[in-house]
Amino acid sequence: MKKLATPEKRNIVLDGRRTTLQLEYYCWQNAAKISADTNQTLDELLNAIWRRKASMAMAPAVRLFLMLYYTDYAERVSEDTFMTAAQQDQNGPEDQEWQGLRAAEPQSAPIRSARADDSFAFALKRLYEVAAS
Repeated sequence: MKKLATPEKRNIVLDGRRTTLQLEYYCWQNAAKISADTNQTLDELLNAIWRRKASMAMAPAVRLFLMLYYTDYAERVSEDTFMTAAQQDQNGPEDQEWQGLRAAEPQSAPIRSARADDSFAFALKRLYEVAAS
């Protein structure tokens, strides 16, 4: 079993040039998940980060992007949960049990994808702001 913090070097293509990037295993796994959630290849995701990182080194820029992305994603999930709870309060007691069961169901792919796209855009914007300051 791989240790999550084990560094791995991988070949990637940035702006048409092949290069090597070293990141921890969990960073590679999460970057791959984000690229899948946003319907991009890993190279497309890394190129989007590359174009917005300003003078920041690439590996720290990827780590910062991952943190920004998942922070924003968690806030969006939290807001959705809060809204679901608020809607349940407006319904009668007999409806609350049914709505509670529906809220616990896995989210559909379009909802996850829209949330992922929003978090992706937010993280790229904040990465640029942080890197440029």
